[in-house]
Amino acid sequence: MICPLSPAHFFAFGAFLLFAVLLFLDANLAPLPLIVFVLTCFLAPLFPRLSFFLPIVSRGKKGEKGVALTFDDGPDPEVTPKLLEMLAQHGITATFFVPGERAERYPDLIRAILAGGHAIGNHSYSHSPFLMLKGSKVLRREVASAQTVFRRFGIVPLAFRPPVGVTNAQLGRVLLENGMFCLNFSLRAGDMGNRRVARLAQRLLAKVAPGDIVLLHDVTPRQVDVPYLLNEFSVLIEGIRQRGLEIVPLARLIGKEVMQLRQAGPSAVELSGRSQVACCSKWLPAGPGQPCPAHQPKDSNVDITRQMAPPPSPASVTAAEVKTLVVIPVYNHAKTLHWVAERALQEG
Repeated sequence: MICPLSPAHFFAFGAFLLFAVLLFLDANLAPLPLIVFVLTCFLAPLFPRLSFFLPIVSRGKKGEKGVALTFDDGPDPEVTPKLLEMLAQHGITATFFVPGERAERYPDLIRAILAGGHAIGNHSYSHSPFLMLKGSKVLRREVASAQTVFRRFGIVPLAFRPPVGVTNAQLGRVLLENGMFCLNFSLRAGDMGNRRVARLAQRLLAKVAPGDIVLLHDVTPRQVDVPYLLNEFSVLIEGIRQRGLEIVPLARLIGKEVMQLRQAGPSAVELSGRSQVACCSKWLPAGPGQPCPAHQPKDSNVDITRQMAPPPSPASVTAAEVKTLVVIPVYNHAKTLHWVAERALQEG
């Protein structure tokens, strides 16, 4: 897959070009451009809004007057249900960036978030703060594993927020392969995952501006109780409105969807985890060595209709599914017709 060029590519080209020129002018200065480039590669990921290695959405589109609220690292059984009630009372929706592991642990809270009209983004699977140091294979697994979890809830997140907002040179390709984009934030209170909640609303209101994507956390605070945290959230919402700003959905603020609804049908990842057969134009799960339910003996008590899952939507069919549903059955059917024709010629 060919990735679009990033500022890092042009920076690297310029650094090597300058290095080559300086070799002829002053060899002692020649390494400086390369040293600056290497240092920039180390420091750039620490700035969540800097699109150095890949495009990063961190603010609303130009001219947008609203503000979007985002919550990371949840859901949390102590905070999220009460937060959802508070958001409903204020009549606003937010976006929750959820680690896949948390989604598996608290499926009812994920359903409650979706039922409230909120969006969900991918926040990796394990939420390791050192994820960007672990290599592209681990990064791919973290993103894909979380996506697999979310598909079970009927959604496909399009926005990915890296843990602690740190990126790396491989993230752009991984997100491109998954049809996703990187989304960070433009305003945060430095709450350190709700470890520093005191005067949270005051710190944010002093800096909030039109187009801001606000980073918050829906996890249990360390030094204060949950009612204090929720009160800070409420004061923040009221303060934003008093400044003449509207709290809008994130998708509206940035002008692109952050989550899609997924229609029924197994994904390529799900295919790799269980045996499947394509039979009678239906999608039928079958364990190893088990016959197709549609071809059980006539005296079998198997309820075929219960075992048949609906066929996947054409919009969600992957290449692996096309192979299983279409290519293999057609190939087998063609082989059967060829064998019948040969027998007919031999006997004729």
